[in-house]
Amino acid sequence: MRWSRRPSCASAFFSRGKVISNVSKAVVNIGYSGLRDITLTVEYADLVQRRLPKRVQLGRILAKAFVAARWASAIGQEVRLQGNESLFTAALLESLGDLAVAAYLPEIYQKIERTAQSQGWSYQQAHTEVTEMSPHDVTAIVGWSYNLPEHLVLPRPGQETKFKWPEKEHHERIGHFANDLAYNLLSWPYPEILGDFADLCSQTKLGLELSTETLEISLALEYQKALNLGGTIKLDRSCFSFQKTRPEDSDRNSFLGLCESAQLAEV
Repeated sequence: MRWSRRPSCASAFFSRGKVISNVSKAVVNIGYSGLRDITLTVEYADLVQRRLPKRVQLGRILAKAFVAARWASAIGQEVRLQGNESLFTAALLESLGDLAVAAYLPEIYQKIERTAQSQGWSYQQAHTEVTEMSPHDVTAIVGWSYNLPEHLVLPRPGQETKFKWPEKEHHERIGHFANDLAYNLLSWPYPEILGDFADLCSQTKLGLELSTETLEISLALEYQKALNLGGTIKLDRSCFSFQKTRPEDSDRNSFLGLCESAQLAEV
C-alpha cells in the first residue's frame, strides 16, 4: 500500500506569513492553545475535503476525529498530565488511517462498513478482518510516510489492564482511549457495543484513578466543544449524532444523555 501524496502546509492557517514546508514544522509553528485547536481543525478538514470522493462519509470521519481530540486533551488536563498540549493533535491525527483508506481505497472503506454491519462487528474489528491491519496500523504507515514527529503518532498500548496505569504510558493510553470511545459513541449499535463501552470506561477510571462522575461530565462538556469545532468548518451537527441502545438504563445511554444535556445547555 503506497501513499504518494503529501499534505500541503503552506496555507494561511499554518504559515504566519511564510511557507511551512511540512506537517512537523507546521505543528511546532502554530503552538498549542485554543487558537491552535481551531486552526488545526480547519486545516485538517481542508486537507481531506480536497481528496476524498463525495460518496465517502467524510463528515462522520471528521466528527470522530474532533471528538477524540477534545476528549484526549480534556482528560490530560484533568489528570494534569505533563506534556498534555500534544494530546489534542495526536488524537486528531489518529484518524489519518481511516481518512487514508477512505481517500485512496474507497471501495475497501465501504467494504469495511458493510462487513461491520453484516457481521455485527465494530468498525475496528471489521477493518482488521478486511485489511489485515488495524486502523492504527494504517495511521502509523501514514505518519511514517509524512515524517510526522513520533510523539504525534501514539503507539498502541500493550495489554489491557485493570490497574493504575504507569505514568510513562499515560499519553498513549489516554489518546487511544479517546479514539476508541469516539468510535463507540458514533458507531452503529453492534451487539457488543455496551460491553465495549463499559470496558473502556472501567479501565480508564481505574488506570487514571478518576471517578465516574468526573470522567463522564468532563467528556460530555468536551463533546459540546467538539460540535463547536465542527461548526468552524460548517460540519453538519448530524455528523456527530449517536444511537442509543437497549436497555434504556445502560451506562452508555446515561453518558449519551449527559452529552445531549450539554448540547441543550449550550443552546
